[in-house]
Amino acid sequence: MFVLQCTSPSTSAGIRKAAGGRFYARNDLVGDHSRLIIAVLVEVCMGSKICDFVKIGSVLVHPDILSRPYTCDVQKYGCASLCCYRSCIVPEQEAQRIEKHLDDILCYLAPENREAIRENGSVLAICSQQCPSGCAIHEDEARAMQRKFNGQGFRCILLHNNECALLYTTPEGMRLCAVHAYAIDHGMMWEEFKFTDCVQYPLSLYKKEDGEKVLSIQDTPYLSHIPCLQHPEGEPMYKGLRKTIETLLGKDFYQQLALYAERTIK
Repeated sequence: MFVLQCTSPSTSAGIRKAAGGRFYARNDLVGDHSRLIIAVLVEVCMGSKICDFVKIGSVLVHPDILSRPYTCDVQKYGCASLCCYRSCIVPEQEAQRIEKHLDDILCYLAPENREAIRENGSVLAICSQQCPSGCAIHEDEARAMQRKFNGQGFRCILLHNNECALLYTTPEGMRLCAVHAYAIDHGMMWEEFKFTDCVQYPLSLYKKEDGEKVLSIQDTPYLSHIPCLQHPEGEPMYKGLRKTIETLLGKDFYQQLALYAERTIK
């Protein structure tokens, strides 16, 4: 693997060779009390595509996050919350946090969904019953969540009629998430309340084996049917997903990310 840390966003002069065969040259951008060390590296990202990652602070960032349009608008796309088509992957402690509010969340759901969750005894599925022939989650998504939660065990949210049991239909016919709606209706920041796997979509935050954080995109063929990825519109991801990024990595990191984007993306 080769890492190039350039002396400016537009030049690769001043490169030096470091231990392990990597090549480095450094640039510090100072302004607005922010100090950024920018790096470009070639790495295999989700979906086995080769991406030139940018190092901002201590985080490797997929460069498309700086420029790719993205907006989440269920009404605009008429997508029926298609990104929830296989529910989400959840560690036990996240399920316990949501289930403290379960009685109120269930009120949003259709009677058959409420009954399915009550009979199951949890929002988490029983794997042997939900996927008797083996886990049906795409390996990219499973791998992303394993990395996010340091390999600890997780289960999927219960499916009802082959979709997330926590989805409900509004009088206008839109399919929405009951957990999301509950958070908004109760004055919460939904990004801080919902399951991490839901919140980070379409991003993917994980740690490499050496502990280095990577902020990438869930950019794999198994998601290609989702309209917001097929026909992207709106502001660049780093703007449209500001609160998500702040929730995952903090406000200080977001300010560094935004400053880098503003200085380099034309």
